[in-house]
Amino acid sequence: MKEERTAALALAQAVQEMVDEYPMGPDHQVVMLTVGSGLGGAQADVEVPVGNATAITELLATERQQFQNAHPDQSGQCAHCRGTGQVGADRLTAEAVERRAVELRHLTVTAEAMVLGRHLTGWNEPVYTSEVHEATYPAKFTAAEVSAAIDAAVARYGLQDVAQVETAREPEWHCTQHGEWGDGEYACTYCEREREV
Repeated sequence: MKEERTAALALAQAVQEMVDEYPMGPDHQVVMLTVGSGLGGAQADVEVPVGNATAITELLATERQQFQNAHPDQSGQCAHCRGTGQVGADRLTAEAVERRAVELRHLTVTAEAMVLGRHLTGWNEPVYTSEVHEATYPAKFTAAEVSAAIDAAVARYGLQDVAQVETAREPEWHCTQHGEWGDGEYACTYCEREREV
C-alpha cells in the first residue's frame, strides 16, 4: 500500500510541476486530474489546463508507440524523435498537417471512386487495399487507413454486396522507382525485375 501511495503522489507531483513550470492554455479552461492509491487510499487532485492535458495525452500516445516500436518485429525507431535525434521532431508542422489532410482526402475520394466504379460496371469483386495503395502513390497510408476508407465508401453508398474490402490481402512488393505495387505479379512491368516491399 505504501508503494501505491508513493507512486500516486509522485505522479500527481510530476503533473503539478509540469503545469506550474510550463502552463499551456487559458487558466479558466482546466480539467481535474485525480490520482489515488486505490480504494480508500490517499488522493491528490491537480487542476490541469487543457493545453497541458493535450500535451500529456500526446506524451502517453508517443510512449505507447515507443513500446510498440521496441518489439522485435517492429521498426525499432524512436517514437519521440522519429529517428532524427532532434528534440521536437515528433511535432508536426502546420504544413505537414495540411499536406496529410489533403492526402487523406485523396484517399477517401480514390476509395469512393473505386467502390462506385465496381458498382456501376457490375464488377462484383472486392476493392483490394493494394489497388488503393497503387492509385494513391506516392502518398503513404497504413493498411488500416486504406481499409477504413474502403469500408467508409462501401457504407456510404450502401454497396456491401458489391464491394467488400479483403483486409488480408496486402501488396507483396513496391517498385520505388516506378511506383508500381505488386500483388501476385512476378515483377514491376517497367523494370522486369523483382522488387521488395
